[in-house]
Amino acid sequence: FEVTTEQVRLIFTADAFEPIKRLLSPHQLLNHDHMSGQSKIVVYIHGLEGGPTTFLSLATALEQDGWFPLRMVYANDCPIEPPAEFLAEQLTEIHRRMPQSQIVGVAHSLGGIIAWKALTDAGNVGVTDFVA
Repeated sequence: FEVTTEQVRLIFTADAFEPIKRLLSPHQLLNHDHMSGQSKIVVYIHGLEGGPTTFLSLATALEQDGWFPLRMVYANDCPIEPPAEFLAEQLTEIHRRMPQSQIVGVAHSLGGIIAWKALTDAGNVGVTDFVA
């Protein structure tokens, strides 16, 4: 490591980097804790340079129409498989807990590839529509 007045620089071996990165920047599904009882859920998956605020304007408009927003956040520089696996697990759990809910996916760019992989690998997770 190296410490200066402006920064702390840590250098990790290649085999330690991925586990540490997952701890520092975990995949998340924002607003997931407030989802109970929702019948219309929209999951937003940002693209390569996106983040938690990517779909805020769209989310606000759809909320006015009764849609509950979930925003997926993932490390932009990771391989496709880890966030796709996370998304598949989350969608499976949502569908298990609320099988009557309509779930729609909205993705941009890399988020579309991640969502497509998640939906392809997970099978029936209750997603009725997907827009990328």
